[in-house]
Amino acid sequence: MQAAVKAHRLVTLTGVGGVGKTRLAIEVAERLHDEFPDGVWFFELAAVTDPAAVPDAVAAVLGITQQPGKTVSESVAAALEGRLRLLVLDNCEHVLDAAVTRWTPTGTPSVSTAAPAISARSTW
Repeated sequence: MQAAVKAHRLVTLTGVGGVGKTRLAIEVAERLHDEFPDGVWFFELAAVTDPAAVPDAVAAVLGITQQPGKTVSESVAAALEGRLRLLVLDNCEHVLDAAVTRWTPTGTPSVSTAAPAISARSTW
């Protein structure tokens, strides 16, 4: 799993509820912490019901404010650009597109967890 996170921009863990996806994602993030000088960030997205609210939830965790003339998504992407952070997106199956593909800049590794089987760039 650590090798997959290092090699791919997106790694998605899938499985039935209670199988340990979150525990595994957290364990891998802890082991890789030193390789991400701008930090490892955990986002619990189960309570986010509207995909449009994902950027707001992410911005709140990262402490990012909306920049003048930009959307929250653009502000988050601008703040992440050029930084080496690992983003762990938990329980994101219901907002997957908004959580992963819309604003995560190229080069920012992400680990997502989801209960149903989903299609993503790298499913592990």
